[in-house]
Amino acid sequence: MQAAVLEVLADQRDRTGTSYLFISHDLAVVGHLADRIAVMYRGVIVEQGPASDVLRGPSHPYTALLVESASRLVAAGPPATPTNAPARPGGCLEDHLDARAYLGITPAQARGEGFAA
Repeated sequence: MQAAVLEVLADQRDRTGTSYLFISHDLAVVGHLADRIAVMYRGVIVEQGPASDVLRGPSHPYTALLVESASRLVAAGPPATPTNAPARPGGCLEDHLDARAYLGITPAQARGEGFAA
């Protein structure tokens, strides 16, 4: 579903010259559509430039973490869901906790500790 939506957005952009502003932690998605990327860390833009430059050679540790996370997700694909797992309603907090665990991001990294602004 996400891929179909991205294709519609890309087609709209290409046909009409529409501009988009995406706010996301998913650099795989952003990199698919963006000509330029700006990365914010704690409310401050810490890196910006052409999408290809930011994705291929991040200069800020937070950008590097986002790029690495996106690369792992693309390579690994979505995590398998056990067939006997009970369904639970999605929620912002729970979804973020699941994503952090899947990506191997520690609580300290999630709080931004260890990165210079």
